[in-house]
Amino acid sequence: MMGEPAGARSAGPDVALSARSAICIQLSRGLPGSFVILHEKDADRPAPPASITKLLTAVTALHILDRGNMPAPPELVVEAGDLAEGSGRNLRAGDCLSFQDMLANVLLASSNIGANVLARHFGRMLLQQERAAGIAPIDRFVREMNAVAQSLRMKRSHFLNPHGLGARGQHSTARDLSQLVVACLDYPAITGVWGKPRHVLSIGGPDPRQLPVASIFQASTRKLCPDFAIPQFRGGKSGSLYPSLFNLAAVSERANGERVASVTIGSPTVMDRYGDYLALTGMANAASTLAAPVSWTELARALSA
Repeated sequence: MMGEPAGARSAGPDVALSARSAICIQLSRGLPGSFVILHEKDADRPAPPASITKLLTAVTALHILDRGNMPAPPELVVEAGDLAEGSGRNLRAGDCLSFQDMLANVLLASSNIGANVLARHFGRMLLQQERAAGIAPIDRFVREMNAVAQSLRMKRSHFLNPHGLGARGQHSTARDLSQLVVACLDYPAITGVWGKPRHVLSIGGPDPRQLPVASIFQASTRKLCPDFAIPQFRGGKSGSLYPSLFNLAAVSERANGERVASVTIGSPTVMDRYGDYLALTGMANAASTLAAPVSWTELARALSA
């Protein structure tokens, strides 16, 4: 039976959510790595992460660069094998993008093609470093994704692809994904783009062009809700498996500068996902932090007990 650190559940009013599972945590400014859980609902329930998976793809690529003390690649080239169905089908074989533009396309437009490009490039890099053969570069990268997830204490997660398209056996939890969101805050390459409403890609190759892309989360919600407004939103990633699973991992900022990470899994519609985000943000604004901050290490120790 899982234990829970004293004071981890917290202060603040309860909140009704349509999502099947959720968690909302306040990050401590004075104690790095510490937090207060403001609300949770079945936070350890396994579910498909959908395109929130792409946050782990980005973190894994950046982790590989950091571990090898290497600069970002000057450009990434789309190969025919990278082409994929689903969101973000805006690239063609032969297109050349900077690493930062590829990240922007993955995190904002939720490009499955871009996720494959990153996985292939960095998986091939790992195989070259290891002088290994007999495994496809994307498969090697996915293995690294799972290793990074374990290092982030995402104990109830398993990933099978870099883009989040539905696959039997691919799953995570709201609690695990909240730890992934917090890890993203250590990477300016992610935080510099994941909250933008739009971005312009500079594409080279046989068909050079400037390609505007929009945040799929913000654009899809604004289309249904003319009054859409998220002034506290600082970044994150949505994920959808139609027709009825809509996820969101987000970082928001309270008026006093404190950051809040929230994850909702399985909201039934786009509008329900938006409503769940607003409900958790409103609850966080109203909450008083009566509980003592708990570190990720303490939480991991309690959950493994």
